Amino acid sequence: MVRPVTDQDVGLKIIHDETDPTAAGNVDIVAIHGMGAHPDDTWCKQVGTGDNTTYVNWLKDETMLPAIVPQARIMRYGYHSKWFGEGAIKTRCAEISQRLLLALQRKREGFPWRPLILIAHSFGGLVVLKMLVDAHVEREKWLGIYDSTIGLLFFGTPFRGTNDALSQGEILRIAEERFQTSYVHGENLQIFRAGDESLSDLIDMYHRISRQSRAPEIACFYEQRATDIGAILGRNPEKVIKSVILVGETSGSLDLTSARNKYSLSRDHFNMNKFGSTDEEDFETLCGIVQSMYNQGQEVISERRRRM
Repeated sequence: MVRPVTDQDVGLKIIHDETDPTAAGNVDIVAIHGMGAHPDDTWCKQVGTGDNTTYVNWLKDETMLPAIVPQARIMRYGYHSKWFGEGAIKTRCAEISQRLLLALQRKREGFPWRPLILIAHSFGGLVVLKMLVDAHVEREKWLGIYDSTIGLLFFGTPFRGTNDALSQGEILRIAEERFQTSYVHGENLQIFRAGDESLSDLIDMYHRISRQSRAPEIACFYEQRATDIGAILGRNPEKVIKSVILVGETSGSLDLTSARNKYSLSRDHFNMNKFGSTDEEDFETLCGIVQSMYNQGQEVISERRRRM
């Protein structure tokens, strides 16, 4: 089961900072977790067994993401998103994205044009898109947030919905059987439904604004292994839900016309965003993508500002 998210876990927290205010080349990197997840544990991979078990957070391990971009300030954003059981909360993508905008505005005061790379898992990717759409619509209010975004990395974001088993299938029925109705907010999963109007509108709106100026470099990762979604509710031998691929290639690709920014991972949905070593092939792929985003950052921002 997921560790409870406390009020102290919520918000935009700096987990690594090697920026130099007097030098060029600084960059902000922000990671956003998915629905029903913990903002720190989401990025941690268990390494070893027994007494030798450790957990590696690749966002802050000095040999991993900080080593890729030495002048980075790395942050992770946390929010309450438990949708079932005690402590469940009713929430919407738009509410979370507004709080993220406010948090970014506060943290980036004094350097709104610093390059920004956003990393998101699952539902977190929809939060990112909504945030960017709103930041573009009110560019003066959210100065620099859209126009300084140089890279987007999406891990299993359901741009066209998830497998029905999550959004409207067996898992909801079991949750309602196991918990009181007041403790199950199935409406939180509405946006995951394939064909959901609000999801389609969000994707269409992002595509429209991204065509108005140079778009950020995008990397979409999708899973190739089936996920045991029953584990979301905890193990129960009497209730077996078939493992499924939650977000495959079609749903996990923001732009279906482009093949160059899609990457398959031989992982399931809940492990695709976890890396424990620099020599994992998938992490090496990630390294190259992030470095490319960073290297093109100032050029992207300068081109956008010329068009403003």
